[in-house]
Amino acid sequence: MPEMKVREENRPSVGKYVVFATVGVLLVTWLTTAVLEGGATPTGELLMLFLAGVANLTIVFLLVNSLVEQWFAAAEIVDE
Repeated sequence: MPEMKVREENRPSVGKYVVFATVGVLLVTWLTTAVLEGGATPTGELLMLFLAGVANLTIVFLLVNSLVEQWFAAAEIVDE
């Protein structure tokens, strides 16, 4: 039965994606904090925190999607 295998030397670096996700989330969080220090209204603060959460989830989703695409691009079909 055929199966997909990814050779060790062709595997994408998960560590690179962890670093990118961490930097992206910290940057979004820092920008949100910088905007909120301007003395926004409570409603504005909640809206900014919601937008920051959506942005953080988007960053993580896009990076995981890219990792999976690279993983499948490196895969080979092997008949055993």
